[in-house]
Amino acid sequence: MTDSLRTRIGTAAVLLPPVLAVILFAGPLAFALGLGAFLLIAGWEWLRLCGMPSRPLRALWLAGLLALAAALYAFAPRPLVEGLILSGAAFWLLALLWLRHPHFGATPGIYACLLKALAGCFALLAGWLALVVLREGTEGVQWVLYLLALVWVADIGAYFSGRAIGGARLAPTISPGKTWAGFAGGMTASAALALIAGRFGFGLVGRDLAMLFLLSLASAMLSVVGDLFESLIKRQGRQKDSGRLLPGHGGVFDRIDSLLAAAPVFVAGKAWILP
Repeated sequence: MTDSLRTRIGTAAVLLPPVLAVILFAGPLAFALGLGAFLLIAGWEWLRLCGMPSRPLRALWLAGLLALAAALYAFAPRPLVEGLILSGAAFWLLALLWLRHPHFGATPGIYACLLKALAGCFALLAGWLALVVLREGTEGVQWVLYLLALVWVADIGAYFSGRAIGGARLAPTISPGKTWAGFAGGMTASAALALIAGRFGFGLVGRDLAMLFLLSLASAMLSVVGDLFESLIKRQGRQKDSGRLLPGHGGVFDRIDSLLAAAPVFVAGKAWILP
């Protein structure tokens, strides 16, 4: 085991208990507040990556995002919230086009900074809404834990299969460490989790199990897009990590980029195929 892997495991072991405590024991409002605080830290890191150097401007920007999130939580009708979550899922599909044109938004300047700031903050808001809605639904705690496990299993499967097999690069100009073998390993691990958890955790059979299987694969695939998208923005900003808050992991955004992409896709799809 490498020193880097030991550090990552150690940091994860420290973070996991409080994360699980919030998911398992916090009420809906406390969960929304705790998750919101976590995402605000990620938002601060994101704005720095986008090239927004002014701390007061970053604070003002995030205050606006916080006010919008609070207004949506307190007053927005359910169709509006669901529409925003669906828009969040659509954003990550459009992000595929951004990845196909990695020089888009790379030119330093106020317009590129604003474009990336808006994109990242919308992704944070949509991801937050998706997780809040998922937590409030039937068996909400179990579904949130399943989504987290799905993203983590995809990442772990990709890490080990990529290291063991190597081979062709998935996105060499954006994230040279990722391989097609790693992608296949992550999808295989996600498929296995979907079948096992769907059948024995949620008691799904037949069509419902098949739909969860397909939705889980789609969410896991989009989680890779989230990871690559942040890698692209970091490369454009010549940054290795979004921050240094988590030893061995970088910043908070580095740990949730995949989840931000997977959550709106999973929640929007679940509302459609597993109501």
